[in-house]
Amino acid sequence: MADGIHLIGGTPGGTTLADHQLYNPATDSWSYLASLPDARNAAVLEVVGNRLYIPGGGSDTGPTDWLLIYDSATDTWSTGASMPTPRAEATSAVIDGKIYVAGGRLPNGIQTAALERYDPATDSWTALAPLPAPRQSPGGGVIDGLFCVFGGRGDHPETYCYDPDTNSWSNGPVMLTPRFETAVAEFGGKIYAIGGRTGAVLSIDVVERLR
Repeated sequence: MADGIHLIGGTPGGTTLADHQLYNPATDSWSYLASLPDARNAAVLEVVGNRLYIPGGGSDTGPTDWLLIYDSATDTWSTGASMPTPRAEATSAVIDGKIYVAGGRLPNGIQTAALERYDPATDSWTALAPLPAPRQSPGGGVIDGLFCVFGGRGDHPETYCYDPDTNSWSNGPVMLTPRFETAVAEFGGKIYAIGGRTGAVLSIDVVERLR
């Protein structure tokens, strides 16, 4: 967000946190902000306007459908419409001011292919065409208006790209290094997959670029 980098929740040492911290690059300093109303881990986070949205994620009782909304102008949290599919370890992206959430892990531990879209303007969810295959802990980002989802637990190499105009998926280039729990950055019209892990290796240092 414009005010800096938000670090929210997580599970250090096995305890799920509700902490909310802000890093200010201009002053190279950290500060505490309003804590989450519900401790959360393995969640996705997106920004639309001056608000930060956290749909789903893991809680102490498992994956949840809660949508948490943070208003940076008032340093307060509120809840929005619940996500139709409770899940953690999903991936997400923003296209035209709407939030897309794909894949993840259901409360029963099963991977899901669900794709759902949240419209902040109407506080409503829409179910869309599911991923071609279930994916847990995939990466994801936007290229040329397409939501591209890649990798996932089980060392999947496939990339699937969703077109909001046609509500359909197509195949993209396969990853050179199949992995999951990778960090993702969008820059200059490209998507960078940074690090992650495989079924055999706890952490890897590979960086790959899509497009």
